[in-house]
Amino acid sequence: MMRTHESSLTKRIAAAAAAAAVLFTATPAIAAPQTTTVAATTEQTWTVTDETGNTIDAEPAVTVTETKTAENAPTQAKPAQNAPATTSAKPKQLTEPELAEDITFTHVGTTADGKEEYELEATVNLPADEVTGQVLPLNAISLMRTEGTLNLDSVENATIDGAELNKDAVEVFTYPDIPTEDDEALIPDEVTGDVITLDIADENMGRTATVTATIYANERASRNIEWDLYNGVLPLTLNNIEVEGGAPIAPNGPVPADRARVVVQVAGDKLLSGTNGATRASGPNGERLERVFQNTPGEGAVLRLYAPLNDKKFGMSETATAWEQGARGENARPINQPWATCTADANGECVFEIPRGNGADIYDYYWVVMEQASPGYKVQDWVRLGVSGDTDTGRARILRHAYPTPLLKGGQIYYSGAKYKRISFNRDGYGSDWGDFDSASFMYEETTGQYQGAFGGHVPYRSSLGSFTQVRENPAMPETCGLKAALIVDTSGSMGTSMDVMRDVVGSVIDGLAETSTELGLYSFSTTSPGDARNLPNLDPKPTYTPEGRAALKSWKNNLTTRRSSGATNWEDGLEQVAEYNAKNPNSPYDVVYFITDGNPTVYNNPAGSPGQGNSGAESEMRELEAAIAMSNTVKSQGSRMVAVGIPAKWPTFWGTPIPSKRLSNLEISELNLQAVSGGQGGVDERSLRSKDFVFFTEQDVFKQALLNSLNLPCQVTVERRFYEGDDENVVPNFDNTRGTNVETNANKWEFTADMTPTSGTEEQQSKVPDSVNKLGDNNQAGFPLNRTTGYTQIDIKEPAGKIPSGWIRMDAGPNGERAQCSTKAGKPVTTTALESEKTNDFRLKDVPVNGGIHCVVYYRIPSEPPQPGTFKFKLNKVDAQDNTIGLEGAEFKLEGLDESNAGEHAPSSVENAGIGEFNWTELKTGRYKLSETKAADGGYILLAQPVFFRVVRDGNATKLYVLENESDQTGIELTEENKAEIVTFPIVGLDQSGADNETTITMKLANTKVGELPKTGGTGVLVQVMISLLIMTAGAAAARTMRRAA
Repeated sequence: MMRTHESSLTKRIAAAAAAAAVLFTATPAIAAPQTTTVAATTEQTWTVTDETGNTIDAEPAVTVTETKTAENAPTQAKPAQNAPATTSAKPKQLTEPELAEDITFTHVGTTADGKEEYELEATVNLPADEVTGQVLPLNAISLMRTEGTLNLDSVENATIDGAELNKDAVEVFTYPDIPTEDDEALIPDEVTGDVITLDIADENMGRTATVTATIYANERASRNIEWDLYNGVLPLTLNNIEVEGGAPIAPNGPVPADRARVVVQVAGDKLLSGTNGATRASGPNGERLERVFQNTPGEGAVLRLYAPLNDKKFGMSETATAWEQGARGENARPINQPWATCTADANGECVFEIPRGNGADIYDYYWVVMEQASPGYKVQDWVRLGVSGDTDTGRARILRHAYPTPLLKGGQIYYSGAKYKRISFNRDGYGSDWGDFDSASFMYEETTGQYQGAFGGHVPYRSSLGSFTQVRENPAMPETCGLKAALIVDTSGSMGTSMDVMRDVVGSVIDGLAETSTELGLYSFSTTSPGDARNLPNLDPKPTYTPEGRAALKSWKNNLTTRRSSGATNWEDGLEQVAEYNAKNPNSPYDVVYFITDGNPTVYNNPAGSPGQGNSGAESEMRELEAAIAMSNTVKSQGSRMVAVGIPAKWPTFWGTPIPSKRLSNLEISELNLQAVSGGQGGVDERSLRSKDFVFFTEQDVFKQALLNSLNLPCQVTVERRFYEGDDENVVPNFDNTRGTNVETNANKWEFTADMTPTSGTEEQQSKVPDSVNKLGDNNQAGFPLNRTTGYTQIDIKEPAGKIPSGWIRMDAGPNGERAQCSTKAGKPVTTTALESEKTNDFRLKDVPVNGGIHCVVYYRIPSEPPQPGTFKFKLNKVDAQDNTIGLEGAEFKLEGLDESNAGEHAPSSVENAGIGEFNWTELKTGRYKLSETKAADGGYILLAQPVFFRVVRDGNATKLYVLENESDQTGIELTEENKAEIVTFPIVGLDQSGADNETTITMKLANTKVGELPKTGGTGVLVQVMISLLIMTAGAAAARTMRRAA
């Protein structure tokens, strides 16, 4: 399968008063990562957002040259080096097949045995050499069904340009109707339907080829069947593709004379002690490198062989540009043979058994590429090697993470990490053993790069430690306060004045975290760690919230000065200090590690007996990066989130003014390698480091604030509310089977209330509407800040019953009647106690720690048999407030439904023998209502200032009446004989119901007062109504006088 290379670096370059953003988009793994060449400003304008949130246009200080191939396979043009600035792109050159026109799929008819027959035809443009026009070697063409349903039975009569292919040249992958877990693990994400692969390795074709095939289906297909080219490679273990051979091949058994065995070690994490179970075999010139045995095995990783790039020979031209971005590295062709793929075993060994002799895809040597990482890891497709830091960035090369094998001979075993150079003064080898004198043998540690011998002849910068590394997935950032954080600071010679910048940044972070529960560890590295053992010794975590802790941290940061900048760059050793701390403190490792550097690794911790560095420490090679990746994997395996931070070398300025383009060019050479250490997504000048895995900073103040924003989280308990939409009354709700409730929360201002009892001090009550985003990003949560000084004996979380949406009922959050699901930041469940509440999810937390860090979820649902809507009658009597038996004439009312089922205005009905001041409505639907007086009664009565709200619900055969507080009240208080006297207050002076089912009648008496009168019931509620009405009347009279004077 072809993987997707993802690079999400957003580049912001200050130009005048703005910044320009360049976003690296997702590209297939075989495509080179996108690059940006700093050159003359183009005419293109970039739209960016400044710090205030305003959108502006800015002229970028870069030239971006881009080409695109087929829609599903964008690639990048070779970056211009020392070339004149230009705004035009070079003509497109295909690097893989693309469609010349849409694929046709036509129904022909039905066969005698009931099969549906279709004809498929595709015209394909093939990749060719842009100079000679010769079609480049191509192993296969694949077509994938992308739309519609097709019950595929078989594929027959496949042709290329009219020439029929052998049946053995056609492979069909039928996409399963319901993929199993094993299927989903094997099927690449980009494969969404059946795939037909035609083997064309032996076909002679021009630059355009027409492919046809007859397809038989078991039933008539849907009308919207669509096909597209698929330029990936399917794993050979998919359900209906046969695989040659049987049991896995032993790495050290006998080898047939017509086969060569290649054993590649795949690494997981760096072992801090002990060794793995890899085969301890030797090559012709010595033992395997000891580093082969010092990593955990990368079981389950899938490797594939790729064809040579230079006319089947290694040669000087391929040596100089071996799988380099922009130098035919994108054109590499996978070998689509059963023997060309392997899966790493429990010892991390991946074994190829490669045919020797003549035949399709038989070469003297191959390139080894990782196609699928071990579970929990990712493939790092590209790396940047060569120059490390602040100068001569043109020598830094983007290379495919791949390794060449030696010259392969039948009956031989070739182990990664072993030397296979034949003793010769002639350039007579192939693959990794080509060249004079020393060479980078099979994933072996040799002198390479610009420090190779005068005659050259080996693979630039691919000196290896013998294992194929992969990138462990990054743990999530903990969503709580009181984090334990480490800063690992580069103090190598290239840092220079950036040391002064880091002193300011670290000092600001120490001060900014003084009021938090953060613990901060400080580490330095250059050639080794610490970078300056006497002045910058590594400092394990100290509390930022105590004077003693801050004093120790500030003493360390005061030595971050330019004169302490010296030595090479050893990423591995800096990371190892944190790994060792975590190993000694397995129950409290660092939550997050910020790895801060201005360049790429140039040295590593080579063990005793190693062939040695063979490098001056000024350039990066594969071995230094391999060591750093493996050690970073170890840190992540211990539970620490890894955030790689790139800063400019010597933080370039011109007479004190920043030079953004210079800063960015320094940073660009580290992008891929920082990604390899941390994994995931990157950015530039981010305002927070919580969501990014690696970030570049060109602005000092932005950097320090981003660190503070990431660590300065409030100590709090958070709670969110979710809704279950299914009909299983016995289900235990969780995040996967429920949705967020932001719509209902925002509409009703549906808050939570917390009664908080600290272990010492004063009890307090907080009320919070959910207004911050939860960790999944699909719902809001309410946060209750803690006092940061003491724990809490208990915290009671409650909800107002009146805000529950109509028809919703609370649901248990666990099998034992729990009202909430609560957990710590590590996912450990927290016990809760249910509080007495019929309708709401009220619960209690006990013994809450000072840091909080507890997140709770409560759940609601609709009953599987919700109350059936019914109808009722409503009678309103308008009466005098002094004598409730006197009906009043002349008043007018508006009755409005507030729910979806009864929405709108409802006009009263005409009823015979209706009394004075009587209004009647019939066949009203149950639900919530708003009753407003729009015209006061005759005779000097005051208009009611506030509407009256009520709710009618059908519960089985009973009809229930509720009094609502306001329009947003979803539930209200049920009217009963026991509470009638308490909840029925002016202007309601009577409220009753009679009858049953749809004949239920709700009778309400509403009273009016005259100016200057109080009703006989008196009370505050009456006075408020009268005063509001008087104010309205007074304002109206004043307005009338003003209008008369104006006239």
